[in-house]
Amino acid sequence: MQEPGSSGREGIEAVVISHHDDERLRRAGGLKAARMARWLARQGAVAIALERPQATMFVNAQVLSDGLAVNERASLLLKAHRAQPCEHSWVFGPAIVVGPREANRLRSIPDEFLNLATYQGMFEVQVGTYGEPGQWAGNDLLFRTWDEAYTWGLGLAGRWTQAQHVRAVPAVNAQTLQRWVDIVEAHARPATGNPALKHRHAHGIRACYNVAELAGAITRDAEHVRAYRYQDLLLLQRDNTRTCAPGPGADGRQESRRDNCQNGWQQRSHSRGHAADRDTGPGEQVPESLSDSGYRERWLAVRHGVTFAVPDLPALIAQRRFRSLIERICSADDRQLNAGRF
Repeated sequence: MQEPGSSGREGIEAVVISHHDDERLRRAGGLKAARMARWLARQGAVAIALERPQATMFVNAQVLSDGLAVNERASLLLKAHRAQPCEHSWVFGPAIVVGPREANRLRSIPDEFLNLATYQGMFEVQVGTYGEPGQWAGNDLLFRTWDEAYTWGLGLAGRWTQAQHVRAVPAVNAQTLQRWVDIVEAHARPATGNPALKHRHAHGIRACYNVAELAGAITRDAEHVRAYRYQDLLLLQRDNTRTCAPGPGADGRQESRRDNCQNGWQQRSHSRGHAADRDTGPGEQVPESLSDSGYRERWLAVRHGVTFAVPDLPALIAQRRFRSLIERICSADDRQLNAGRF
């Protein structure tokens, strides 16, 4: 099976898993669903249903090598997520992951699998146990790549009889997490909801693993969640009754002007990729509204040590512009984040 090309940004998105371990997973966008289905049929590809989340993996029909190299990374994903037992214990040659088939039509790959190709940071393992459906538990172990995480997690599942499911999810190191905790304690709006719900998320930060989950959490859980994490991005609704205070950066040094409000936190309003920059002086409270009229709540984002203002997130969710903003922020490099251009 050869690998498909891509044409533009329309259509469904997929991830190509090469059987060459030194090649990164490739995001393939702009694939028309019908065209891709016909192409896969011509290639003689076999569709295998994945779950947690629902997706489809297309693999070569061979269940034995027949001269093709084993695809160890696709095999790991298959072992962890296949919905039903199948004859494919190993994948040979390249594999393609897309979304589930609904009404005989392919959908785009879910964010959880897309993140394996796009996220550049560390990964952690989470395990679901028997008798606790929908619940995931993890530890402090971090892995450089997603396939290292799956290798360890599947090994754990083989030894621990209570382990039912395994997944690898984006993570941040302990230094970054502690810095986020400090920012949340200093600047996030207090949680005012049910006290029993406040402690469901570590340090008041809710981790989300797809954009729809993030949007739903922001819409529903604002009363008892102080901040939200997606990949290496922190989002929080600022407590405008507090002034900004100085603090060390994630590496222990004093933060730059763009990183800390006391030293001149850059407060920017982003709309359709354009920025309105404004420096805040030491100890000065930022006005309640951003320069964009209509964005009255003060939402902050933190990524790679850069803190910046973003428009009112519930409003963007209602306008169906939220996913676009999150994708632009998560794909921006440090220079773009500092310049507020994404």
